[in-house]
Amino acid sequence: MKVSEAPRDLVRAREAAKQDQMRARHRLSKFLLRSGQRPPTGVRPWTRPYLIWVAQLRFTQIAQEATRQDYLHEVEHMRERVTTFLNKPLTIRRKARLTRIAAGLRRTASCGRKHDAQRMGPAIS
Repeated sequence: MKVSEAPRDLVRAREAAKQDQMRARHRLSKFLLRSGQRPPTGVRPWTRPYLIWVAQLRFTQIAQEATRQDYLHEVEHMRERVTTFLNKPLTIRRKARLTRIAAGLRRTASCGRKHDAQRMGPAIS
C-alpha cells in the first residue's frame, strides 16, 4: 500500500463512522417519536441533557425497553467511535514525530560508534 493512501483510508473510516453515528441517532429518534416520547421543553437533541433524558426513560413493554436500550447503546458506541477518529490524526502525528526523533537518535548513535572506531584505530587480531 502506498504511504499516501493511508491517510485517505483514515479519512474514509472517519466518514463511515460519522454516517453510522447519524444512522444510529435517526433510529433512536424515530423510535422515540413512534413511541410518543418527546424531550422536555428546552432540551436540544443529542446534548448531554437529551441523552440523560433518554437513559432515564422506561417503557412498560419489554420489547420497547429492550429496543430503547439497544438504540441508546448504539448511539453511545458511535459517539465513542467518532471521538476516537477525531483523536487519531493527533496520535498519528505524535507517533510520526517520535519515529523521526528515534531515527535521528539512531543515526547520531551510529555516527558516534563509527567515530569511536576510527579514533581507536584498526582492530588487533
